[in-house]
Amino acid sequence: GINAEYMGGLKSLQMLDVRSNQLCNVEELEGLLECPSISCLQMESNRIKDPAVVDILVQMPNLKTLYLKGNPFIEKVAQYRRVLISRLPGLTYLDERPVDATERRCAEAWARGGKEAEREEREAIRQEQAAKRERQHQKFVEFRARCQAQREGSQPEQEEEKSPVRSYAIPTAGDDESADDDELSDAEPL
Repeated sequence: GINAEYMGGLKSLQMLDVRSNQLCNVEELEGLLECPSISCLQMESNRIKDPAVVDILVQMPNLKTLYLKGNPFIEKVAQYRRVLISRLPGLTYLDERPVDATERRCAEAWARGGKEAEREEREAIRQEQAAKRERQHQKFVEFRARCQAQREGSQPEQEEEKSPVRSYAIPTAGDDESADDDELSDAEPL
């Protein structure tokens, strides 16, 4: 098992790989709690059968990446992925894939109220995404209209310059911290 006394001396350990170590029971894993700094834990392909391992994992405050595939307890935990995501708020990667914001929100809703709560959360996410797309589209339409108006209002200057091309400053992500990252902000001609 994982020696608690040994782990207690590793206060800054961030990654622990105990793949294929024949770990079988929860008691062998209690030493993990002596090292709260662990953020990446690889425990796949062991022989852990007791679903109570989840109760140990939720006590690891910095856990972000977790690999558990190949352990028999997984088959005993109904909705395994949802359970782990909802109980481990800092988890960003589980087994073979990342945990994105949508999956997290849905898993947490499921944990609060089952399938119906998850369905409602998915609908709320869909509506938020549609509203964001609409805001982005509206900003683009407004931006185009301002550019067109500026072009039409500056025709004499362009004729004097004898250049059909006009330059515009395109805002970058750091230009306006209050705007959404995906939205256009007011651009001024150069």
